[in-house]
Amino acid sequence: MPSTALRIALTATVGASLCAISPSSPPADRKSAAPAPAAGRAGCPVVDVLVAYTPKAAAHVGGQHRVSASAQQIAARMNRSLKQSGVCGSIRITHAYTATGYDGSEDFAPAHQRLKDKDDPTLGGPAHRMREQHAADLVAVIVNRREKGGGIADYTATLGESSSEFAYSVSDVQGIALDSVSHEIGHNLGLAHDRTTMATDPEGAMKVSEDRPYNTGWITPDRKYYTIMAYGSSCGDCTGVGQFSNPDRNWRGQPLGDASNDSARALRETLPVVARYRASPGPFGR
Repeated sequence: MPSTALRIALTATVGASLCAISPSSPPADRKSAAPAPAAGRAGCPVVDVLVAYTPKAAAHVGGQHRVSASAQQIAARMNRSLKQSGVCGSIRITHAYTATGYDGSEDFAPAHQRLKDKDDPTLGGPAHRMREQHAADLVAVIVNRREKGGGIADYTATLGESSSEFAYSVSDVQGIALDSVSHEIGHNLGLAHDRTTMATDPEGAMKVSEDRPYNTGWITPDRKYYTIMAYGSSCGDCTGVGQFSNPDRNWRGQPLGDASNDSARALRETLPVVARYRASPGPFGR
């Protein structure tokens, strides 16, 4: 089990089945006339991600030969959300592979425990070695659970240069299209849930960032929409918006954040930090 110093962000299936923006959805309203910074452009931080699929997850996407293409969908969705949220930055899949020897549980907590174990012969050990080999800032494992969506991820309320071990996540393969993986990577990037969800957590495991107290997700005032880091279960019959909270963005006339709930601001500060977890030639990543 993880040490008490390690915060684990566990996303229940009902909360993690985040509805993504469909192609027919209207673009987000913007208060600001300035265009969103282009993700991955010169000067924007790039976070490299190693992605491992369990054999069952690989089979779900069509076999081992389809794993790389599936992993690119993770990056495409995350980067689109960053861009639409006005964040200058991106993630990049540095390597994707199938953990062929893994025959353990597809449930989040046990898979995460094995992922964190550097001595685990089929999941954690290879993942840690390949993280160094490919200079990956973050590591994401994709499993195939019976329930659709969800995940578990490392989270620290004090993300900084020494937080490089808070870099691991496990997500359900069916959650890729629901932005579940973006949600879990968001935790690795120092983002917390919405305040309603955290207030109703009986264990109170997740705390607002000590350094960036605006790192939270958002449920719109009319309680009809929620951002990537929020829980749909905390607003009832509401719809997910594939963006991170940002007071300078609107959705169907509703603000997507305020000064106290601004994940986009937090990401602008944490992306450069996480992009330096592993060696890179440039100031913000490779």
